[in-house]
Amino acid sequence: MTAFFDVYISPAVVVEVDRGDKDAAKARKEIISGFKSLKPSSKVIELSKTYIKLLDLPQDAETDAVHIAFACIYKMDYLITWNCNHIANAQNFKKIQDYNNKHKIHTPILTTPELFMGEGKSNV
Repeated sequence: MTAFFDVYISPAVVVEVDRGDKDAAKARKEIISGFKSLKPSSKVIELSKTYIKLLDLPQDAETDAVHIAFACIYKMDYLITWNCNHIANAQNFKKIQDYNNKHKIHTPILTTPELFMGEGKSNV
């Protein structure tokens, strides 16, 4: 099978995958085991802090800013997530896009797996 995309994860993803039910965490770790891992940097940390303020994220959602910052700093084409509260959210995307354009920072497409794969298509 030919891969159409290179898949990357950040250390923040690894932490999240390890949470919850031990058997489910083990299965998730197996799934991500072949993915390339991005390295933390001071740019990612600083941009994360900016996004936390920009998006007015609650403390329990600060990792969401980390995911976005990794995708921007590493110039990912897409950030795929099921998190529609803070990441795949049109209002937040607009704020991120405006900030990034002003500061000449790459902005990935923030989307859900369903929309990425075209499963959210309308027949209208």
